[in-house]
Amino acid sequence: MLEALADLGGQEALSGLEGHTVDPHQLLGLEKNPRAAAIAELALWIGYLQWHARTRGGAPNEPILKAFRNIRVMDAVLEAEEELLRDAAGRPVGDRGRERTRYLNPRLPAWPDAEFIVGNPPFIGGKDLRARLGADYAEALWAANTGINESADLVMHWWDRAAGILAAKDSPLRRFGFVTTNSISQVLQRRTLERRMAGRAPISIVMAIPDHPWTKAARDSAAVRIAMTVAEAGLKEGALREVVREEGLATDAPLIELSERRGRINADLTIGADVGAAKALLANGGLSSPGVKLHGQGFVVSTQDVRALGVDRRPGLAERIAPYRNGRDLTARPRDARALDLYGFSEERVRRDFPEAYQHLAATVKVDRAKQHAMSPTKDAADYLARWWIFGKPRPDLRDALVGLSRYVVTVETSKHRVFQFLDGSVLPDNMLVAVATDSAVHLGVLSSRIHAAWASVAGATLEDRPRYSKSRCFDPFPFPHPTPVQAARIAAIAEELDAHRKRVLDERPKLTLTGLYNVLERLRGGATPSDLTPAERRVFDEGLVLILKELHDRLDLEVAGAYGWPADLPA
Repeated sequence: MLEALADLGGQEALSGLEGHTVDPHQLLGLEKNPRAAAIAELALWIGYLQWHARTRGGAPNEPILKAFRNIRVMDAVLEAEEELLRDAAGRPVGDRGRERTRYLNPRLPAWPDAEFIVGNPPFIGGKDLRARLGADYAEALWAANTGINESADLVMHWWDRAAGILAAKDSPLRRFGFVTTNSISQVLQRRTLERRMAGRAPISIVMAIPDHPWTKAARDSAAVRIAMTVAEAGLKEGALREVVREEGLATDAPLIELSERRGRINADLTIGADVGAAKALLANGGLSSPGVKLHGQGFVVSTQDVRALGVDRRPGLAERIAPYRNGRDLTARPRDARALDLYGFSEERVRRDFPEAYQHLAATVKVDRAKQHAMSPTKDAADYLARWWIFGKPRPDLRDALVGLSRYVVTVETSKHRVFQFLDGSVLPDNMLVAVATDSAVHLGVLSSRIHAAWASVAGATLEDRPRYSKSRCFDPFPFPHPTPVQAARIAAIAEELDAHRKRVLDERPKLTLTGLYNVLERLRGGATPSDLTPAERRVFDEGLVLILKELHDRLDLEVAGAYGWPADLPA
């Protein structure tokens, strides 16, 4: 309070306000649950009475409680006329235990006039909206606000609504702020911020904490990280606050220290170069893609399954069963999994040429997709069911790009460490791998460098507390260097040795994992010496030859920096 008073100009700034006060009628709210709304209004009064007792020495004038009804019972992001869907017999139609509802004339609800808006909206990811809120509600929500993409998290509907009010002509709103998940700075959410910040009546973020721990989380809960953003109308600089220390998060007295920088805050909640505004480069077009998305575990087959499918007696079937790798196969240990890949075949041809495979997929994948379509009859679900013998997303563009390559580069989309490596050209990559259609060790070397890792950490996203590599944001806009032939040869040689070294130690030591190697490497890069390592880390250091891994990365960073014409000690 003393700091706030000083910011206002000290005691003199309050002269003439002796008769003014604050009471609950000035605090408005929106709450969908009537019981919660009543509790919120009561909580306001309790807080007011406590404040009054401390500052005035007693209770306020009668009546102590007034029925202001300033907490409105309403949906904050959707208004519509609702009617239950019924079948021919007049019975309500259900969907996953929820009665289906038709939302007529979906629109944005009116919010009460206010000078300040604050909120902590529900944390529901865009991909979970249908399952958590029902397909009918989700469709109506998107229809009410077509400016928000369907993959955006639910909190963005609050943020966008407040931003629209703030930008409106003669709006009484002076400032708004929300607690959201830290995904607000990621691609699908950032589009909402970009649209509002670059609009005809622009708004600015005047305070942001892009990544803050959610304190007092349960022991078995996910590592939720939140963001806080405050916005005002116009073009303004802001304060970017970043967590530099956090301790005791599960206690009643957590310690969280923040640093602060001032400047124009970008839509990705950074100051300085607006990496989020980088455009895809033509030179990178068509090179990168997520791997195939199965949409059916029946496609994954074991060695025993392969025999039962008639691989020994059905000509051509062996060529349709490929090694299959996902993220865990690369960061931990491979499962030696295979996938039945019938892309390019018609339903009739599969039934005629591979009858056992046809029956296997019909009894597994087709059944599962039919159930999914019955629960959520979206266009995608209908398309997947119509082509039930083929992967949900077979990635034809990636297949075309990989033609003729004996190997290609991959990275795990969501991973603690940003590691690139070669996969054999016969391997099918899972959807959680990002593939790059190149067999060039120069490209592998550049992607494996500290420079690209720094770029990806800013341009990409996070899932909980793990960095996420977005093909469209991390690879497509990334400018590769133009090394001289000598530089290219040195980068390629180091990258080949790096890839071979990792594969060799993992092959020779079955208990080692790629994540384990890079956990120890990160410790060394942080300044630890071998004597500082724990016994378990020291075992990985010795068996995994991590010092050699570090030397290879250090040499690679030096050569890649030289290819850009930059000094080797350029800060990340």
